[in-house]
Amino acid sequence: MPTLSDGTPIQMQEETYKEVLVAFENAFDENEQEVLVEIKGYKSKSTGSIIDVTLNVVFDYKELLIETWEHVVEFSLADLDTSIASKKQWETAKEELRQSLWDSMQDKNQGDHTSRSAESISEAVPSVRVGYSSGLLQIQGIVEEYELIEEGDKKKRKSRPKTLAKKEILEGTFRDSDAKGAFKTLALEKGRFSSIKIGDLTFSSDGFYSDVKDDAIRVFTGDRGHSKRIVLSQKGDTAVIELQKTWGLYQIEKRYTHSGAAKKVSQIRSDLGIVSAAVAYAEISRSKTLRSATMVATVKGKKLTVKEVKATSKKSAKVGPSPSSDTFVEVKRENKKMKNGETLLFIKPVSQQISVNLDWDKSQDLDLGCFVELNSGGKWILQPLGKKFGAIDYAPYVLHSGDDRHGESEDGEYMYAEMSNLNHIRRIVFYAMIYSGATNWTDTDAVATIEIPGHATIEVPLNEQTSESGQGKCVLCTLKPEVDSLSVERHITFHRDGLIETDGRNATEMDLAYDFGLNWITSSKD
Repeated sequence: MPTLSDGTPIQMQEETYKEVLVAFENAFDENEQEVLVEIKGYKSKSTGSIIDVTLNVVFDYKELLIETWEHVVEFSLADLDTSIASKKQWETAKEELRQSLWDSMQDKNQGDHTSRSAESISEAVPSVRVGYSSGLLQIQGIVEEYELIEEGDKKKRKSRPKTLAKKEILEGTFRDSDAKGAFKTLALEKGRFSSIKIGDLTFSSDGFYSDVKDDAIRVFTGDRGHSKRIVLSQKGDTAVIELQKTWGLYQIEKRYTHSGAAKKVSQIRSDLGIVSAAVAYAEISRSKTLRSATMVATVKGKKLTVKEVKATSKKSAKVGPSPSSDTFVEVKRENKKMKNGETLLFIKPVSQQISVNLDWDKSQDLDLGCFVELNSGGKWILQPLGKKFGAIDYAPYVLHSGDDRHGESEDGEYMYAEMSNLNHIRRIVFYAMIYSGATNWTDTDAVATIEIPGHATIEVPLNEQTSESGQGKCVLCTLKPEVDSLSVERHITFHRDGLIETDGRNATEMDLAYDFGLNWITSSKD
């Protein structure tokens, strides 16, 4: 069975997989500058339209970015069509495009296709990839030929003026929305296309499936879009994060080696202007016995690790330097005097924020929301509808980044919580809502990701199940803090909009299913 480097099963029959790779390698050997792939009868999941398309899969993506960046920089704003957007909106559109393309050239744009969760499977043609979550073959390339065979449902989209200006500015580049010359990524699975021709070989879609069931939580240990990932792929999957293992969330404010007469740490701090948030650590040159819980830092090259060593008067612990690293022990009383040649580290904690992101097809308006239940019994709803954005330093201890109304943000919507405030929280139930631009969750290509400092990214795909008509709400997962851990349980349950009168209050399907117990009202963004 073909798999990716981390064991993810590839959704292709083994014989087909081998033949496809050989076909790509042979086609590349024959013509390094142009490898054309013809895909017949490809059906769009979002619209139902069917196309025949030919992609050139040999391209230099950085080169395309540079050409487009130069095009945007040189784009003249002298004669603007103010019926599309105001002068200010044109200027903003141009600057945002310029910055986005620049970030992509520097590999800093997290929304760029090169950061997506997929692995190249052909050394000769890197644009032949497989998605980590889906296991499907992905073909990336520039459209050479395009023919619409059957038109699907045209979605009514009301783009904002700035978005329309961006489309005009990008005309004639690989980021153009027109079919020919555009950059496309097509995922291939059985039944979704008729055939694919690579060089002189043609394959039907029959071999693009796998009988293997992959119901377990998949833990990816390699580089997955700049981070490690845990994919909660099935309903009820739960990831448990051990928080006591979250070390290394610190940075060195100052490294100081004392010279001259002995001086108190407090005086050194004052002389250097080091704030109290930075804790002083003194280097030890030989083994030290600890008789109380103490923070210990080790420095190996540029790597800093900070952790608590548990110790008591009855059960002491020894720490000491090693040949390959330096060891520093927390200074608990700053009247301690540093002698000539002794070294201090002033270390401060880095922000320990949990972030939850919802990213989706940029033509739609989705919303990320959550229900927060505090240990005090307080209950809160955070969502763009009604402009309920919360707060991070006081109840409900969760903050919403704001409404991404038309997908203008590269990364969708975010929510944040400080790990130090988790002791106030009993549970957070995250959900998403379709406000406009889609009728079914399979059309959204939406993914929720949870970033916990020092741990693998937790990913919850939304588009793997089909919702019924009118089910515009989707409960994603529950995050539940424990004493030394966090659990994240996947739900992906769909719920209808509208109010239901029960027990003297107006509730919703989602409220009743997850026991929110709140009184709801009808609202609108307009």
